[in-house]
Amino acid sequence: MSAIRTSEERLILDGEPVPYRLLRDPRRKRLCLMVGRDAEVEVRVPPRAGRREIERFLGDHLDWLRDRLGQARRARSARPRLADGAILPLFDEQLELVVRSAARRRVVRQGGRLLVEYREVEELEELLEGWYRRQARRLLGARVEALAACTGLRPAGLAIRGQRTRWGSCSSRGRLNLNWRLLFAPSVAVDYVVIHELCHLAHMNHSAAFWALVARFDPDYLAHRKLLRAVEPLF
Repeated sequence: MSAIRTSEERLILDGEPVPYRLLRDPRRKRLCLMVGRDAEVEVRVPPRAGRREIERFLGDHLDWLRDRLGQARRARSARPRLADGAILPLFDEQLELVVRSAARRRVVRQGGRLLVEYREVEELEELLEGWYRRQARRLLGARVEALAACTGLRPAGLAIRGQRTRWGSCSSRGRLNLNWRLLFAPSVAVDYVVIHELCHLAHMNHSAAFWALVARFDPDYLAHRKLLRAVEPLF
């Protein structure tokens, strides 16, 4: 199966240029428009979709896009600041953020606290993301291993990524891609994402057979998916 092809495009909305990422996905049959938590726009289309078809699709969805961009921008501006005393989720735990200006840069967990030492305050988010990515490799890797053993569906590999519009994916080669921001979600929601992607090893689609397999391993997947939709990562 051919790989997804990506290009950077833009459209005009109310006189404002709005950049978007165009993905030509061999598995997609219909056009799809998505807005991520940081107001980034992604358009997924079948490989042979023409420019006029894409422009017509976007034109038909301008009202929806305007509404979703407004929601995403308002949510982004309302997020709590990363400052001393902020609470950071980690699966089902909560860590108190402790920030300090220091001569060296490091992130250290101390029980229920997460100490971040930085030279410049602008480094804070970068340091936190690096720490979360390292935890994701360990924690998400453990969940994949455990659920692969339970389901009998074993991926060819695992990559930790930082997608803005997707929690996970499964490649045609059987490799799982999981978003490190899953660490902000409850563990039952994380397990749903892992099971969802593992089931794509058996069904590379969202057919009735696929969802039946998901339900077999996660009978409450609808509730867990709802939990996932409420997750608002801090960075």
